[in-house]
Amino acid sequence: MSFERFCVKCGAVTDSLIKGMCQKCFLKRNSLFEVRDINIEICVKCGKMKVKGKWGAYNLEAVGEEVAKKVHFLMNLDQPKVNISLEPITEIDFDAEIKVAGFLDGVLVEEIKHYSFSLNKVSCDPCMKVVSNYREAIIQLRAGSLSEAESMLEVTKNFLLEEQATDSLSAITKTIKSPHGFDLWIGSNKGAYRVVRKLEKLFKVKPITSRKLIGEDRSKRLKYRFTYCLKKP
Repeated sequence: MSFERFCVKCGAVTDSLIKGMCQKCFLKRNSLFEVRDINIEICVKCGKMKVKGKWGAYNLEAVGEEVAKKVHFLMNLDQPKVNISLEPITEIDFDAEIKVAGFLDGVLVEEIKHYSFSLNKVSCDPCMKVVSNYREAIIQLRAGSLSEAESMLEVTKNFLLEEQATDSLSAITKTIKSPHGFDLWIGSNKGAYRVVRKLEKLFKVKPITSRKLIGEDRSKRLKYRFTYCLKKP
């Protein structure tokens, strides 16, 4: 003799019972997950977003990954899966469809929730440094005439813009004009060094490099400010 199994709440006949209830009744009284506060920072100046504690390129996939981290399971699911579908409302506002599925008491269960959130607009550390005239390096452009120096300046600006795609600090924080050229304060020494190498090859000039001790970093390592002088004959 076989016995029918039925939901203790609605009486529906089913073999897929969770704690004596069908999936519909169970999910009316219980939730599989909750979404904790979503706080994703995006820089209002360079447009990069903070991922895993670091500033990187903004993209929807990265936003979805950050949302998934905020999904907190309320049930001990077997083989849990999380699916995030994002619908941009504005540049910073989103509606997220969050679907969680897994096995509970051997029964496959699924729950979908919608969650609206906005990206948190801030200024990233590199951009704040750029605004405050922070500099790790100085590129000095010198030429026989001011017009030649201005041509060097335009090329240098373009090279620095390319560097900023991966290093926001590779920006000119201050430009000082002199009778024979320009002094450019650069936020990132790494970016400045790469640009100087390009200028060296393009203009066939050997840069004169010097450095000045400016202090120590948090690891007690000595910090230097570098100056690269490129003089075009």
